[in-house]
This record gives sequence, C-alpha cells and structure tokens, in this order.
Amino acid sequence: MQKRSNFLTFISSLVPGLGYMYLGLMKKGIQAMVIFFLINPLFSFIGLGWLADIIQIPLWFYLFFDTFNIAHKLDRGEFVSDSDFIFNQYHHLSKRENLSDDNVNNMRDKGGLIIGSVLVIIGVLSIINKLFPNNAIYDFIKQSIGTYFVPVLFVFVGVYLLVKKK
Repeated sequence: MQKRSNFLTFISSLVPGLGYMYLGLMKKGIQAMVIFFLINPLFSFIGLGWLADIIQIPLWFYLFFDTFNIAHKLDRGEFVSDSDFIFNQYHHLSKRENLSDDNVNNMRDKGGLIIGSVLVIIGVLSIINKLFPNNAIYDFIKQSIGTYFVPVLFVFVGVYLLVKKK
C-alpha cells in the first residue's frame, strides 16, 4: 500500500473532517465536517453562541490528532472502517477486543447516556439563557465560563496526566 503524504495529511487535517476524507473515510469525514460547522449556527440560534467555541476548540484538536492516528494505522496496514463519526464507535469492538455482546451493549448505552445528558444540559442552558437575557450575574457567569473554561480544563487534564497511576 502506498504511504500517504504527511504534508497533505497535515494540510487536510486543518479543516475538520477533510483529513478523514483525504484518508478515504468519506462517511466519517462528511459527518465530522457537518457536525463541526453546524455547532456555531445551531448554538447561536438557541442563544448559546458563547458555548460554541468551548465545544469547537476541543473538537477541532480531537479531529486533527485523530486524523494522524488513523493515517498511521493505515500506513501500518491496519484496517480502519469508515464508521459513523459519533453513533457507531463500537461497531466492530466485540470482534477486535474479544468483548462479549453485553459489554459492547453496555458501552453503547453509556454513549447514549452521555449524548442524552449533553443534550439535556444544552437544553437547560438555553432555557436559562432565555429566562435571564439581561441579568448582570448571568452575563458575568457566561463571560467567565467563556474566558476561563479552556485554560482551567488544560490545567485539570495536565494535573490528571501527571498524577494518574501507571
């Protein structure tokens, strides 16, 4: 199998989803691109535009580095299925990892639980945003979250990585 250009992989991975498409994963690439580019208009429409960047930045990093991870797997000759971007993460897991069907179904249930929880949180935030449109305290909280969330998240993840047991 011919190795892909690292430079073209890098350039295409700068646009979310395009890197997957360059690697031949069209379904995953289109879904990732649509999800990424719909976050801002969707969140602005429901009044949570300030939350869009908080979601898009980590998603962009994930897509960027996952593109390189998949490229390295393909270069090693490993099979990478063109599965759904979000909803089909555990498609072939039971065969690869020798897990029982119950374990795979539990993981799918947890994925549904996480997605459902995120949707409930977004809905509640949208309702709160509509109820308190010009409240100074609410505006301060929104501004603080938008300003400090990513740096605080980096600190917590860094501390976790430093102190976790190996």
